[in-house]
Order: sequence, then structure tokens, then C-alpha cells
Amino acid sequence: MKSTTVLTATFAVVLTTTAARALVNPLLQPIHLYDRYNVVLAATVVSADLTNENEDVESGRVTLKVSTVCKGVFGAKEIVINVPAKKDRGEPEHDANDEWNIWDAAVKGRTFVAFVGKKRRRGADKVLLYCGEQQWHHARMADKAKPSVWTYESASAQVMVGTFNGASSRLADMLADAANGTAFFPAVPTVRLNRDVIVGKLPGGSGGVALFDVDGDGDLDVLACSAKGIRAFLQEGPMRFSDATAKLGLSGVSGVSCALADVNDDGRSDLLVDNQLFLKTARGFLKTKTPVSTQDKPLRVSSFVEINGDGNPDILLSHVGGGLTALLADGKGGFTDATEQLGLAADECGPGGNGYFAPGEWNGDGRTDLYYATGRGLILVQDAKGRFSPFKHKLAFD
Repeated sequence: MKSTTVLTATFAVVLTTTAARALVNPLLQPIHLYDRYNVVLAATVVSADLTNENEDVESGRVTLKVSTVCKGVFGAKEIVINVPAKKDRGEPEHDANDEWNIWDAAVKGRTFVAFVGKKRRRGADKVLLYCGEQQWHHARMADKAKPSVWTYESASAQVMVGTFNGASSRLADMLADAANGTAFFPAVPTVRLNRDVIVGKLPGGSGGVALFDVDGDGDLDVLACSAKGIRAFLQEGPMRFSDATAKLGLSGVSGVSCALADVNDDGRSDLLVDNQLFLKTARGFLKTKTPVSTQDKPLRVSSFVEINGDGNPDILLSHVGGGLTALLADGKGGFTDATEQLGLAADECGPGGNGYFAPGEWNGDGRTDLYYATGRGLILVQDAKGRFSPFKHKLAFD
């Protein structure tokens, strides 16, 4: 009996929930807050001055420097948050302790994101502050004639989870994108998927899938992988796909993963299927010389990754029991095995590993780092010389 896998595309609709700690809490998602408040801004902590350090009092003043006004009009360049003594704040009791402390959040240089003045009449003086690490704090404008002087009220029992729960500086970036109309972050939460659209069928179990504008008509097309043969489906109309595998020169090609990037700087996106490279031509894809690798283990996954900062799409491969292999691109379609040069063959970098990987920027130095899902999980950080080594951590990736 011939095995086939039906490939479907799934679209999302929005459901809402009012639970404070639900998986996705729409009441605390960035795009909703952006709409609900008159002014949205980002500011950095200049100073945090405790006038009374007694832990039962902890009163003082936090000064912020306004860096970005993402929405509305806010003329002041500096914000002062007066923090009354604990007994005068009326803060609710929380199970947590230090994480609710405004003084822990008010670290010099930290970004605060502020949502100022709810649109509804009774909330015109309200200020909601996000300080990172899921921390929310409430304040208010004590005098509307002095909109840059706020009085701290309390920490919130709610946390922001689901769509966004990261650093406050990243939230500031996201809201600036929203203001500029360049937002790409999925800021509206989704908790249910529906409307499955059948794209086509594969000759075997499905592996990697790529969505990309293959034919340059402005619509996303689908490349789907199978060990028994890959398939290319072009979107010829809104959600109408046709099998263009033969037309694109990909008949008989098989593999479990795929990726696209312009490897020879001709303006066309080329195709990587496992360790097979296909150059894009005016008519379709043309198989070229397979990038040289000394690895003889079965492939787990491969992808284009910009590893060494030269702007060229390099190739990273994970092999079953063979660890990671790195092929550096020369920008003309050629590749060189640089696994040992980059330190990825070292014992501490999991050379006998058997997992998937994800590139990213871990420590803020501008260089590509890697997460390698082998063992308990390796975070491989790249140093100034271009060599990778594991970052010691206590995160429970397993």
C-alpha cells in the first residue's frame, strides 16, 4: 500500500480569555495595550534613590530619561516617579516577594516601557509600567498639569505571558515597530487554529517545510520534504496551490529538510535539500556540486546560517551521532568545511550529538551563537576569533 502524507496549511483565529495567568492573556498583550492607552513611551532608569531603606518602608524616587515616544504626545525628557512608603501605597499581598519590588526593577540603565493614560475617562491618570522579567507596576499622574511626575502605587499580581514575556528593551523595540508600521511580531494572541487548506500530497512521511516566494509573484509558495521525494507547490491564486515539482526541475529529489538563500549573489534564492544544493535559474532549479563534507553519518537536519559575519549564507548540518558540521560560503556558490576551525569538532561541543539546532544571538556581542539540542542542551557561544565553546548554564533544557 502506497503511503502518502497530506500537506495542509492552517490559519489562526483569535479567542480571548480573562484569566490573569492564562497561557495567553489578551489583556496584557502589547498590541492591545498600545491601543488602549493615549501615550506609549520607553525610558531608561537614570537613578533610584531610597530616602528610607527600611524594608518595611522603602520610600524614595526613581528618575527616568525618556528615549522613545511610540504613541501620543509627551514633551518631557525626564520622568520622576515618587515612591511612597510601603504602608501608604496600599499594595496587595503577593505570594512572591522580591520580584514585586520596584527597587529591584529600577536598575540604572534598565528600560521601562510605560503606557500612560487609559482612553476611558476613569483611567486618564493611570500609568502601567513594564520592567522586564514579566514585571508589571502601577503608577498614576498625581497632577495632570505635571504629566511627567508620577506616584508609584503597587506591583501587579498579573504577569504577561504567551505572546511576549521577554526583556523590556525588546518590548520597546516592538512598540516602536508598531508606531512605524513595521511590526512583524505576532502581537495578537491565538489559541485556536482552524480552516485547514489542503496544499497537496507527499509520497511519504513529511519532513521539513519552507514557505517562500519561489516564483517571484509576491505570494508564498510551499516546499515540502520527504525521504521519498520532495514537492514544490506554487500558489497561483489566494490559497490555490499547484504541484510544480517537475516544472522547477526537482523531480526525483528527496530529503528531510530544506532551506533557501542566495548563495552566489545573483539575486535569486537557491535551494538546499539536506546536503544537496540547487541553484535557481530563470526556468527553475539546477543541481550543482554538493558542498564537500567529511561527515558520513545520516543527516538529521540542515539549514543556511550566517555563521562568521561576512554576510554570506553558510551551511550548518546536524548528523545522527555525528554532531554539527559547518560549511563556510565564499559568496560565489562554493563552500569549505570549517567544522574544526570553528571549534565545533571539540569534545565539549557535542561531536557525537544527535539533535536539532537553532542559531541566535545569545550574549549581545553581535556574533552568531547556536543552541544545539543534544544531551541536556548546549548553548555554543562564538568568540572574537570565530570559535564556538559551550556556555555554562543551569537551564533545564532536557
